[in-house]
Amino acid sequence: MPQISILVGAMMGTLGIAFFAATDYVTALIPSVFGVMIAGFGIGSMAYPKVSSKSIQMSYFISSVAVTIGLTTAMFGSWVTTTSL
Repeated sequence: MPQISILVGAMMGTLGIAFFAATDYVTALIPSVFGVMIAGFGIGSMAYPKVSSKSIQMSYFISSVAVTIGLTTAMFGSWVTTTSL
């Protein structure tokens, strides 16, 4: 599970950087912030086995928040574009 958290975090970081490079909007880096947090908890889970369960739970919580914010913005946001969908 920690490896998956690190992979997902890296993917989100790459997505944020790619969108920032394509659009030059600072808000495109928001997925990178969530990606760093998710990957950080994955790395923390591997580095500190005593808190592995809590780290993975926090990683899951951060990813749930990111998905909720993304879906809510894509469905109800006033600036919805074809790229965000």
